[in-house]
Amino acid sequence: MNQSDALDDWIRTRVSALLLDEDVYTEYVKGMLQDEDSDISARVRNACDFLSSASAGVVSEEEQMKLLNAAEMEAQVEEIVAITQKLLEEKEASRIAEIELQQTRLYEHEKRAAQLARAKEQEELNTRQKMHPDELARKDFLIREYGFSALAEFDEDGNITKIDEKDKTDAMDAVEKNTNKLRVHQAQAGIREKMKSEHAKKVAREKELLEKDRLRKEKAKRKTQKREKQRGCG
Repeated sequence: MNQSDALDDWIRTRVSALLLDEDVYTEYVKGMLQDEDSDISARVRNACDFLSSASAGVVSEEEQMKLLNAAEMEAQVEEIVAITQKLLEEKEASRIAEIELQQTRLYEHEKRAAQLARAKEQEELNTRQKMHPDELARKDFLIREYGFSALAEFDEDGNITKIDEKDKTDAMDAVEKNTNKLRVHQAQAGIREKMKSEHAKKVAREKELLEKDRLRKEKAKRKTQKREKQRGCG
């Protein structure tokens, strides 16, 4: 209850006891008591004089003296103001505490989110450092072509083994709306075949170079043996 409501109830009770119209006199007296141009003591005296004049002939003088005791009324009004002020201060303190609590929760949430993000980044970095270059190339291709998150998990053959729900949606939209898993598997198979073909070519090339090097060494060896034989004959 705010100060206006508490004061309203207190005045209404007194006006009713004086047998006056509550709606008419309550608002008028409340306006007098809320006049900040004068102190509470002066406000209460003015209200007492007004109510005494209004209730003259309506209730007995004895009843007026009982209900319109200025000292008693002043103490009651001051108590209402003090209690209301205390409630307002407590409400404000509670509001500030709630704001601070929300800010603390937000800070902790953002702090945890940042820690998780750093942990995931470090995990991804550690994973990439352990990956074979061919496996890393397959993974990077899928991320680049199909929008899979760098946090998606891949097996040793470069196949996707785990994708977040958001990644699933983003990846499907990136390839084509309503693209089914078969097309993704086909794309992965194509990538694997291409990598295998490139690897086979690389192996064949290396074998060819090794064979050429072997033949070159054998030819050089034969020439050396021939020269040594000629020197022996001479």
